[in-house]
Amino acid sequence: FSESKAEEKATWTEALEDELRAHHRDYCEMEGRAEGKDIADYIEHSLSRERTRMQILRKMNELGLDAMGAKAGKGSARDRQFPMIELKDIAEGYEQA
Repeated sequence: FSESKAEEKATWTEALEDELRAHHRDYCEMEGRAEGKDIADYIEHSLSRERTRMQILRKMNELGLDAMGAKAGKGSARDRQFPMIELKDIAEGYEQA
């Protein structure tokens, strides 16, 4: 049961592939792109079905779409939504305690 559920989750339907192409085209035509947000981030947040950054980049490659320099090792944009506390701030807080 869990294997079929995982396969179902990772399956790219033709409609989802079309959606990926449309979001790719929208990003390419977009002016004033958000700083620090690449094409994989944009598509990850725009797709109707949840897909990881790696899945998106693989499918883009499979479809012959330009990744525009986006790298898979950046991690999911969903994991990077919250601001990170800088190491310096942590060290200063520790020294003050």
